Amino acid sequence: MIVNDVKFAMDDVQQKASWQDIIDLYKLDEGDFDTLMCYKLTDSHIYKEKLKKMKVKHAAQVFSHRVSSTMQWTAKHGFGRLGTSSLDTANFISFMDQVFDSINGSTYKANHGKILRCAVKKNSSHMQFWEKAIKVFQSMKFITARGETAPPSVNNWIKTLRGFRYIWRKLCGRFKYLCPRNINQDPIENFFGCIRSHGVRNINPTCYSFIGSYKTPIINNFSSSHSPCANCENYDGSILNSLQSLLSVDGDNDNERENQATSAAVDNTEFENVENTTVIATHSYIAGYIEKI
Repeated sequence: MIVNDVKFAMDDVQQKASWQDIIDLYKLDEGDFDTLMCYKLTDSHIYKEKLKKMKVKHAAQVFSHRVSSTMQWTAKHGFGRLGTSSLDTANFISFMDQVFDSINGSTYKANHGKILRCAVKKNSSHMQFWEKAIKVFQSMKFITARGETAPPSVNNWIKTLRGFRYIWRKLCGRFKYLCPRNINQDPIENFFGCIRSHGVRNINPTCYSFIGSYKTPIINNFSSSHSPCANCENYDGSILNSLQSLLSVDGDNDNERENQATSAAVDNTEFENVENTTVIATHSYIAGYIEKI
């Protein structure tokens, strides 16, 4: 949409959205920060040469209810360059805001009037909206110099919404609600970020080298579960397995024997009184270096 206008059908009405309308609204809203309507928007949200393409948050802030409602009010009252044609752009922004809300619900009840930004329930409007949204995406075409085309991102949105519909149909008989925000790839992305940070230049590891890289984060208990500079939010969840779980032994008898063996080993161990650990550590380091030579 930044480069090409987008055509879509909503409620059987053909509409066209343009990024230029968003630029015009941003210029019209410039001024004192205390009086800004879309105060979250910056140059990095609007202008092509300054866009941060990997920041999903920026896209959500542009395609938001505030931007949509501000554009609608401005267009209806004829302020600035925004005419009635920008109402189509406002409708498109409102539609994308609802799509984001419908797949990011993390609470049982809706807050701040966002009826779709909550858990999917039997009496919620998610299923009806997803059915409508799929039809809108199917009608969506981008106007290019060679004609009209549908990029892969549009088809991926259709697959995503169909996937959510399928999941809820499978779960609604056994579960009261589903939080769509919990279904994302951020934990997997952060995990592979830990693997890549250990392998550094080894971007295509074999199974053997992957096992070695996998053991290191487990022993270190994943010192950072968030991959720096990654296109995902910080994930505070815990890992499935840690070194402690791998070393633990099931069964009361086995645990008892292990504790007895550990106690006996500790009781029979004679600890040396090390007066100067620095000297001993230095000697060990030098000896190890000479041995490698």
